[in-house]
Amino acid sequence: MGNIIKKGNYVMKIVLITSRYYPYITGGAQISNKILVEGIKRRNIDIEVISLGEKNNIENINNIKITRLYLSKLTTKYLKKIPFKKKSEKIKFALINNFHIYDYLIYKKIFNILKKYPKDTIIHTSDMHSFYQIFWWKAAKKNNLKVIHTLRDPFFIKEITLGGKKNILINYINCLRKFIFRYYSKKYIDYVHSPSEYMIKVHKKNNFNFKKVKVIYNTIDINIINSKFEEKTIDILYVGRIIKEKGIELLIKTLQDTKLVQNTLFIGDGDLKNKVIKNNIKITGWLNSNCVYEYMKKAKIIILPSKWEEAFGRVLIEGIANGTLVIGSNKGAIPEVLGNRDLYLFNVENGNELERKIKRILLLSKDEYEKEVKELQKFIKKYEYDNHIREFEKFYEDVIKS
Repeated sequence: MGNIIKKGNYVMKIVLITSRYYPYITGGAQISNKILVEGIKRRNIDIEVISLGEKNNIENINNIKITRLYLSKLTTKYLKKIPFKKKSEKIKFALINNFHIYDYLIYKKIFNILKKYPKDTIIHTSDMHSFYQIFWWKAAKKNNLKVIHTLRDPFFIKEITLGGKKNILINYINCLRKFIFRYYSKKYIDYVHSPSEYMIKVHKKNNFNFKKVKVIYNTIDINIINSKFEEKTIDILYVGRIIKEKGIELLIKTLQDTKLVQNTLFIGDGDLKNKVIKNNIKITGWLNSNCVYEYMKKAKIIILPSKWEEAFGRVLIEGIANGTLVIGSNKGAIPEVLGNRDLYLFNVENGNELERKIKRILLLSKDEYEKEVKELQKFIKKYEYDNHIREFEKFYEDVIKS
């Protein structure tokens, strides 16, 4: 399990448990987890990862021990971002993902995995979109381990639908889901971490009563801040999953109506990919961070039009760091992350407002544009990397001592 680092009279050992870990990256949650794990490791703290995998194995990536657990062919497709073409596959995976029937069969295995760790170990769950996590919380507490959970998104309170419709049965299931997560999160979790104040507030509004909470904002590598402005050859850039929850349909319609927009690029993949292609919008698929940053530098505007309750909105901060102005919806923590600056926010129910925000930026002079970017770059220094890692180290210490 590696060397356990002593901190006074206690040890510091962290195990991050997540559904997907590098190189399986589909969004900001996985990037945040990777940044955290590698940053904590650089502080000479013993940290490792347990994640889903294409087979049961142990590997080492960037000096991080990663234990991969294989569940099924469907979860392998999920990890590799292979679309479910058959309706039966989608239904089966939805059942696995929401109710994780496999976990009843592997709980003993989970318990035995955690049994190996010393009592001061922290089990930190993050980005686990299923009831899967409850079994890890339970096994951790049965082994007298501390439990932290990160609210990377509103999964606990997300309401499921069938084809966008609800009925009495679906309403009952949604109420039951919330009750289960309320009950077990209070029973087993010692601390809840959130990347924004918003995520805490929205869970409290849904009657979640966490024992203790800690807000630590996500980070980016502030060293990437670009003070030199490159030629802007892309009018609009979207980076992320191409799905309904991300507001893709609204964005496509708005781009069709905005005559000033000549060149648009989407980076990512998802269920609405074909709709993007049909509207003659270029799409690259998923790219590594360095390639994404290069495109960001060439974009005039990066847009995050989410209808989903974003827990943070990393792509906006990365865009600003790379010298680009951004526009985000008023959903979730996006306003909080942008300092509630109305110039860069729009009501997700109002496509005309998004169009006005786009036109305003496209009509800025070069000097006006660069002045606004520089002001935003000053603001995002609050998300500085070293502070983020130090805050987490102090957080882990407080959890162990509690």
